[in-house]
Amino acid sequence: MRTFFSLPTVVFLAAMLLSVPAVPQAGAPGAPPAVGVVKAEFKPMAESTEINGRIEARNRVDLIARVTAFLNERLFTEGADVKKGQLLYRLERAPFEADVEVKEAETRYKDDPKTRDAEVARIKKKVHYPDADWKAVVDHMEHVMKVGGPQSVGIGTDYDGIEDPPTGLEDVSKLPKLSEELLRRGHSEEEVRGVLGENFLKFWDRAEAARKAMAPGLVTICFCRRRHSGPPSCSCCRGSCWR
Repeated sequence: MRTFFSLPTVVFLAAMLLSVPAVPQAGAPGAPPAVGVVKAEFKPMAESTEINGRIEARNRVDLIARVTAFLNERLFTEGADVKKGQLLYRLERAPFEADVEVKEAETRYKDDPKTRDAEVARIKKKVHYPDADWKAVVDHMEHVMKVGGPQSVGIGTDYDGIEDPPTGLEDVSKLPKLSEELLRRGHSEEEVRGVLGENFLKFWDRAEAARKAMAPGLVTICFCRRRHSGPPSCSCCRGSCWR
């Protein structure tokens, strides 16, 4: 039996044979592979460990005082864990005990005002604390200067609202003692002038400049913490509101 191929078929087979890559003969030598060489050496290496964590406690409690008293002792270590019901502070008992006696006297002598007032005065006199010395005021000033700088100190006397001013600062006539003591402690005249009022004036100048730089129409926040969009209208602010 004879097999016949047409010319296109022969051409196609020839093209396929030419496209097949040549297979190298077994045992034929090839090019040597590239080999790198590294010298082994001992080197110091710092060990380190990476741990994902928090730098703040997940659970925290803010302690808010519900009474006003002098602190006698703190019964826990700052940053340590505390247990439920653990006593944290020990406060001075005398003011609380005196307050109870005052309430009892007011109830007992409610129909006798003269006796009631005398008894209340007697009870309150038992709980008397020594007044602070005026030099302690200068100590506080220097502490604020150290923390916030000399420009952070100003005098607010509150003579119209306190009953027991520091000994030696009973009225405004004693204020020059503060200047003398600051100068004696080595503070400059410029720093003393700042304490006496220039720091306040510079602060108000910065506040006024910030107010002028703000966009108009912002919400007004009064000293009484009320908010309104119009001009100052709260009588308690007396027209001196922040914008």
